Amino acid sequence: MALAFISRLLPPDAPFRLLLESNGWSVQGTPLVLLEPLRVEQVPSADWWFFSSKNAVNFLLPQHPVPPGVRLAALGPGTAKAIEQHTGKRPDFVGNGEPISTAEQFVALAKGERSLFPGAVHSLQSVLLLVKDRLEAQHLSVYRNTALPNPPNLRSAQALVFTSPLNAQAYCSRYPISPEQLLVAIGNSTAQMLLRLGYEKVKIASEPNEIALAEAVLEGLTN
Repeated sequence: MALAFISRLLPPDAPFRLLLESNGWSVQGTPLVLLEPLRVEQVPSADWWFFSSKNAVNFLLPQHPVPPGVRLAALGPGTAKAIEQHTGKRPDFVGNGEPISTAEQFVALAKGERSLFPGAVHSLQSVLLLVKDRLEAQHLSVYRNTALPNPPNLRSAQALVFTSPLNAQAYCSRYPISPEQLLVAIGNSTAQMLLRLGYEKVKIASEPNEIALAEAVLEGLTN
């Protein structure tokens, strides 16, 4: 039975697991990054809070409820869902999960206003870097993310699916990828990290969600 690894925890009903197992795969899900919340004493004043990940949502909103008048933005649908779970309402802006096109849409909406980007200490700040010359924007560290010192060796997996650049770096800087293994990235930033690590043959999911990731695995090994 073929094995697909994904760098996140998967509940029994996770779409990635269900789709692949229904096609005869075995699935293993394990984060390769340690997440540590940071105590945020004060949140800078802003008109928008832009979240690029559900981790940023989960680490900031329990500490600081959204102030009146502040609008919320999400990079993609998964992050939007996390915001809705915390606030009970849909964000004012939801991107498609792809940093470049999302940044362009957000600039058009938020021009002339102040934007705050909560995230990890070691975040690539993809959207912030794309908008900072056109918006008043700043980063706020709300959690620390560090690579696992001893990730599992997954040489028996036919497919390796990485859900962030740091997850990819944590594994690939420790173990080589064999030519027979399929590499799948959740988006362009993760694919660029794999390229920097020396791996050019990477399949990028059509959308940053588990169904698209599973479909990328199925398509990648049949093409």
